[in-house]
Amino acid sequence: MRKIILALVAAASAGLAAGALLLAPGVSSASLKAGPARSAARGNLQPAQNAGNGWTIQPMPIISGPSGNASIQLTRVSCALTTSCTAVGSYIFVSGAPHGPQGGTLAEHWNGRTWKVQVTPSPSSSSALTGISCASATSCTAVGYRNSRGGTLAEHWNGRKWKVQVTPSPSSSSALTGISCASATSCTAVGYRNSRGGTLAEHWNGRKWKVQVTPSPSSSSALTGISCASATSCTAVGYRGFGRGTLAEHWNGRKWKIQATPNPSQAGSYFDSVSCVSASSCTATGQGTNAVTGNQFTLAEHWNGRKWKIQATRNPSHMGSYFDSVSCFSASSCTATGLGIDAATDNEFTLAEHWNGSTWTVQATPSPVALAVGLYGVACASALSCTAVGSYYTGGAAGFNFPLAEQWNGKAQQP
Repeated sequence: MRKIILALVAAASAGLAAGALLLAPGVSSASLKAGPARSAARGNLQPAQNAGNGWTIQPMPIISGPSGNASIQLTRVSCALTTSCTAVGSYIFVSGAPHGPQGGTLAEHWNGRTWKVQVTPSPSSSSALTGISCASATSCTAVGYRNSRGGTLAEHWNGRKWKVQVTPSPSSSSALTGISCASATSCTAVGYRNSRGGTLAEHWNGRKWKVQVTPSPSSSSALTGISCASATSCTAVGYRGFGRGTLAEHWNGRKWKIQATPNPSQAGSYFDSVSCVSASSCTATGQGTNAVTGNQFTLAEHWNGRKWKIQATRNPSHMGSYFDSVSCFSASSCTATGLGIDAATDNEFTLAEHWNGSTWTVQATPSPVALAVGLYGVACASALSCTAVGSYYTGGAAGFNFPLAEQWNGKAQQP
């Protein structure tokens, strides 16, 4: 998530994102196409990885305008049901357009058959959504930032339309990066207070958002993910500071308190995501860094109600692998997704691993042939149904990110 947030901010700062609504001037609902096409220019699927897997790619809409197709980044997904998932992110038209640069927040919904873009408000020219939680199919809340400099953003889906909610911003560069809703009237979002960092948590009580006091180990600490087992038990994760290690904090209904977390590497470890099935069973994932080679490796830790403990994870590439997201349907069924780096080509590939209660195992995932690709968000509506989203970049003059969605049907096939 930290990589995605920085990339989105950088793109917006370069003036690539703008627009007041999802369907910007010159973009009509008719321009939303199922795709992308599997062409050499846009990235062929590798047949060996796509045939007969438990994970399969789902067609995604493309946003087209007068200046061509938009570059799309999907960052998180939440599934209220196996037939109701919502993914969020942002889109930008990378080439010039008659109305100037266009883009903004993005939400797409899966109804069990197809993905469809939903109209979302974009408060400024560079708004983005980086987290989502659906308490039900008719109540989803997404969070992110209002512009390239920051400013907290929350939007709510009531089953018919998205609407911006007023959120407090401790500074002009505050941002919300993750959210978890125990119910439609109890959501907690986390992020950072300013451009340097500082942990941030805000709570929705059904009427308004309010900042909660959170401990910050350093001025560059940040919270990147959160999971609430109930309204009085939330766990947030992130990092203590750049190169300072993992961070976990717990909300007991009254206050936030730091929990001690082990760190596998002195070269820098951090959490991106957490999933709690109960107050005494949480799994956090992210990455560590090899102090000698500088390569990244997958990281998973489990909370048993008393302490955090590192779990052994698989690393399919010695060039680097890491997790971006995790979703647990039960204590014995968790799925983590992210990416790895091919040692031969230096290109990235999609990564998914499953926890069965005792071990993590790599699952075969179809991966477009691309310079950069990843599954940045995952949600499991059942032990046999998970949906992951992300994007992939094929390079070239166009410079497009194409949306990516994959679904797991419960088959435990390995690469």
